[in-house]
Amino acid sequence: MIKIVKIKDQFIYPIFKNGKSSIEMFANSNNCQWLINSQCNRADCVTVFIRQPKDRFISGVHSFIEFERRKNKNLDYETMLYAIQHHRVTNEHFEPQFFWIKKLGKYYNGDLYLQDVEKLLDLIPNRNRPGIPDITTGQKNKIQKIKFNDLIFDNILFDKYLGEKIKIAELIKEIENAVSSS
Repeated sequence: MIKIVKIKDQFIYPIFKNGKSSIEMFANSNNCQWLINSQCNRADCVTVFIRQPKDRFISGVHSFIEFERRKNKNLDYETMLYAIQHHRVTNEHFEPQFFWIKKLGKYYNGDLYLQDVEKLLDLIPNRNRPGIPDITTGQKNKIQKIKFNDLIFDNILFDKYLGEKIKIAELIKEIENAVSSS
């Protein structure tokens, strides 16, 4: 299910590790309007908050593993990192932001306004963090070593399109063309 929410006269597409929990909590506390799937086309423009790709990946992998550890206390950290690097496991916490945009593109064909996630602080006051242990330096160093080729999509998105307003179909096409020619 794809959802966007209207907050202070703009529609927002929440993405994991880009303020999604904060956006949802604010929206629910303030009775904001949600549009679901094909209803998303009612919006003229959708704001998507984008995070620096490597930072988001590290945070997302950490969150994913810690959430999985809640289910299985014996989960081996190194095995999970290996599985992530070799695409044997994926999760919305670290899947590329571009893939989230492609999912939105199945239901929405208007303009996207791509903003740095730091601008989210101007829109809503709250910041919610998941109830998981903070990442250690050792964990961060291990996650940084993962070669995750799909970050190329987000690197292009972040480096070239941040601050831009663009039709979603055009954005998807341009990024896919850039990746296929690299």
